[in-house]
Amino acid sequence: MLPATIFVAIIFYLAALLGIAGRLRTQHAAVWESLGRPSFENWSIPATFRLGYFVLLSGQHSRLGDRVLTVAVYVTRALLVAIIIGLVIENRLLVR
Repeated sequence: MLPATIFVAIIFYLAALLGIAGRLRTQHAAVWESLGRPSFENWSIPATFRLGYFVLLSGQHSRLGDRVLTVAVYVTRALLVAIIIGLVIENRLLVR
């Protein structure tokens, strides 16, 4: 079973992704369009993968010059790392 802290971290991670999508929609519409218009209403698989790539791997956020967006991306990355570490620790505790 998933511990409550990891579950809460996953909820915050998803909320952070939605916040980044909202920031892109309002401040960087061309980038938001190119990502497939990710939003709560349009949470399709292709748009989700494009947004995930944008947040985790592309580095394109830093070229936009938006400090708020850059901080949100780093916080989202940190949340994902915390989730992964939590899952690894939980798995090791269950294996013993």
